[in-house]
This record gives sequence, C-alpha cells and structure tokens, in this order.
Amino acid sequence: MINENDSVAGNEFIKKSSVLQTMTIADAIVKNNLNFKRLSQYPDALDNKQRYNGIILPLIEEFKEMYAYSPNVLLDRFLIN
Repeated sequence: MINENDSVAGNEFIKKSSVLQTMTIADAIVKNNLNFKRLSQYPDALDNKQRYNGIILPLIEEFKEMYAYSPNVLLDRFLIN
C-alpha cells in the first residue's frame, strides 16, 4: 500500500505495476461489454450494474487496497506530478 508521504510519481515500480493493473481493469470492462454503458436501476441497465458490481468493482477495491487510491485518481496523480 502506498504511504501518503510517498512520492507516487517518483516510484517507478508502483507506476509500472499500478498502470498494468489499471490496464487489466480496463480490459475487464471491455471484455464484459461495460464500456460506455449506463449503470443504473433502469431495467435496460440493471444487467450492466450487476456485472459491474460483481466483476469490476472487486478489481477496483483490490487496487485501492494495494495503492490507497482508485485507478483514476492514481493515474491523475501520475499526470500531475
């Protein structure tokens, strides 16, 4: 897990491993046909939400446990630094 005092952008290992894991999550989103889909309670989107919660959300939670940030936030921090 990343310590808040660590320079996220300065640690090359964290950069590489977190970017690779982010790509894995993105790949899972595409493979499950969830890219550009709505996640809501409407009947036409309920299946999307169930697949997201069952497949993608656990991957994101695991990522947050490892890196203390969501993939989007961590990538944003890389780009800002």
